[in-house]
Amino acid sequence: MSFMRKVFYISLFILFVSENVKGQALQLSQFYATPTFLNPAFAGSGVCARLNMAYRDQWPSIPGAFKTSVIAFDHAIAKKNMGLGFLFVNDKAGSGGLTSTSFAGQYSYQITYRTWAANFGAEAGYVMRYYDYSKFLFGDQIAYGTATSVSHPVADHIHYFDFASGAVVFTKKTWIGFAAHNLNQPNQSFYGNDSKLPILFSIHAGTKFALNSEKGEFGYDHAKSFITPVINYRHENKFDQLDIGCYYTHLPLSFGIWYR
Repeated sequence: MSFMRKVFYISLFILFVSENVKGQALQLSQFYATPTFLNPAFAGSGVCARLNMAYRDQWPSIPGAFKTSVIAFDHAIAKKNMGLGFLFVNDKAGSGGLTSTSFAGQYSYQITYRTWAANFGAEAGYVMRYYDYSKFLFGDQIAYGTATSVSHPVADHIHYFDFASGAVVFTKKTWIGFAAHNLNQPNQSFYGNDSKLPILFSIHAGTKFALNSEKGEFGYDHAKSFITPVINYRHENKFDQLDIGCYYTHLPLSFGIWYR
């Protein structure tokens, strides 16, 4: 085993099992491809039932790469001005197999006024986190070739509930939304001490510019090609992140480019 690989394994252990660990918030580069993952208020915002699937593999050439899978389904109940959604997220990080799996139900309610509308959403989820302690390699094992002196955490798996809410105000071409995740700040420590998950705030907005349009089946203007500039700002604990990007869509294809 090379020296750099040993350092990498030790660093992973410090990052993911330390008592004061603050985990990386899950995110996707093309996050508007899974809108209900971004904000529960988007549940039921589509014209018909919608199924979204996304997969992210970061740094695949190194051991313990970051892998995230998302499956989202939502459906609008127009007669009751409401939407329902389901969200499944699985995330794996590090050579120790740190895995987070969550299931969440979503509900949104829509109010309309003249040319604009607003969706208010809520999300309730159940999260399971676990890791494989036998896969970790500690410093004293490398230095002395003996069993590690590091104490085993209280648990190798934890479970907790997680809640989120959000709102989206939109017209036919423009929208702006706000979401807050981890509202109950669940304790994510494997040691039994206090390690609360910080509240994640996000603000996102976008607008759509049609490049051409034609009359649709019901007489409405329908654009086959359009450009959609969007922005997303996130704040969690002491960290801030801004994503600015643009989509070009020519139905049925869509292309996006982003700067973070």
